Amino acid sequence: MNRFIKLIVTVCLFANTCFAGETGGRVLFPGFTFYRGQETLSGRLLFVVSQHLLHPTNHSDTGVICEVDLANGEFRELSRSPSVEYFVSSVNGDACAVLSLEKSLKPGEVMLAPFEYLPTMAFLYCRDLRQSKSIRLTSRPKDVAFVGRHFFFQLDVFDGEARFGSVPSRERIVHYDFDKGIQKYLELPNASRWENERFNGMYVDAAASNLLHFRYSHHGAQLREGRDYPIASLYVFDVENGVVKTEIDKDGDVGAFKCFDGQFVWFGGYDTPIMGSKLHKSKWKDERFQMLMEPSESSKKTLAKFSRFGGKVNKLLAISPCRHFAFIRSTTEASGGRSGNTYHIVDVTTGHSRVLLRDEVQLRANGSLSSVWWVK
Repeated sequence: MNRFIKLIVTVCLFANTCFAGETGGRVLFPGFTFYRGQETLSGRLLFVVSQHLLHPTNHSDTGVICEVDLANGEFRELSRSPSVEYFVSSVNGDACAVLSLEKSLKPGEVMLAPFEYLPTMAFLYCRDLRQSKSIRLTSRPKDVAFVGRHFFFQLDVFDGEARFGSVPSRERIVHYDFDKGIQKYLELPNASRWENERFNGMYVDAAASNLLHFRYSHHGAQLREGRDYPIASLYVFDVENGVVKTEIDKDGDVGAFKCFDGQFVWFGGYDTPIMGSKLHKSKWKDERFQMLMEPSESSKKTLAKFSRFGGKVNKLLAISPCRHFAFIRSTTEASGGRSGNTYHIVDVTTGHSRVLLRDEVQLRANGSLSSVWWVK
């Protein structure tokens, strides 16, 4: 190799290192690199990875729930699980769920019904107990919420077999009590029954860890007389005593990314606050509110800019448990439906940005990796 070629190789390696934002990355398994950095970070990174990337196995359809402790960089395997289709964790990381189809689709079956209408298995794991259970859901959950060891799944319910063109008659919330092993629909006590009912809008307030908040509405013919609850209202379910009651609508900041100083972080643009290229900080919870209440540019601060070159999609996933860092995932699609992800952290005070994780599992290792959750 002559000096000119050596120089080109050196420059390319240096450029790749600069692009990564950190040196000394640690490869945790093929295609997945963790960059520890100099910051004092708290919490854990939680995800599911294909089992064969960690251990020699012939079972390519199985996964492993894993975590990285950000305080010391330690990598741990928590539990075997089904394959990676969809993974969701509680904010505290004490409970998580892996969702997968009840059975593999045969050729032609994919044309019978939309993917989200098909029966789904939910693999549930509780970290403090080190125990797991599996339950069957009649369709793909549209949302998942956790209250301690209580799991809640919002899903569509059909009167008959779901197919393309089918319209769900109800939208219900399935409640699963992990300790008791009981699965049932969340109900309003002694309520009238209606042709079409909607239970949705679930969220959990970190300040009240025993409560699930949700919305209820209905329309159509009345099927059974009972108590008529106000529609489009906010309700709260207490998992400790089973009581459901109405609540004053005070969820104005639900879904917003709030920092330690009471301000918010969001991407500007059409997909505010979740996706975009310019990350801002403001006292308003997204750009629409900022433009409505205080449209001057001085009412927001630009923290960082992310490239959209090559169709890259940048998504704001979370604010760190300490509320000092924004957690961003940048996804680039490759040929064959494969994709690569780069996870960034942005200091919400200084705007300093660097790479925390690089996920090239699909591109380089012929495996799968779920989305990464930053939990307490």
